[in-house]
Amino acid sequence: MAAFGLLFDGARTSFHDDPMSHGDVDQKNIILAADGPVLCDWDVAAPWDRRAELARTAMSLAAWQRPDIARSAITAYASHGGDADLPLAPHDLAVDFVLGIDWLTLCIERATGLRAADDISRPQNEQLVRDLLTATPRHLTIALDIERWLHR
Repeated sequence: MAAFGLLFDGARTSFHDDPMSHGDVDQKNIILAADGPVLCDWDVAAPWDRRAELARTAMSLAAWQRPDIARSAITAYASHGGDADLPLAPHDLAVDFVLGIDWLTLCIERATGLRAADDISRPQNEQLVRDLLTATPRHLTIALDIERWLHR
């Protein structure tokens, strides 16, 4: 658990002066339309720190497995005028872990009956809990060494 604390060393926790942004750009929220990609599912739109959103987006698009895709997302952001004061640092992923723990909590509540879930979604949430508990330690290891991971 101490490793989670390392993510928050230097992390920004106040975003009220930052611009509104989507906050959850990943494969499941991009629709490929005839005129180009469209973002959907704006439920977490809020003021976002640009570095935190860039880190979250790059890692999501890369599925935490493909440093080349994460690098491409970061490069595309910078080449389109984004202020990419890189390299990314572990604390840039702190908010992503907070959101992930929140999502894990919700899934646990649904899987255990602490929160309403029907007979179809309960087993889905049980599987999500297993997947999240399996992935989180690996994601934490990557986040704590993000600079090296991005250049593999």
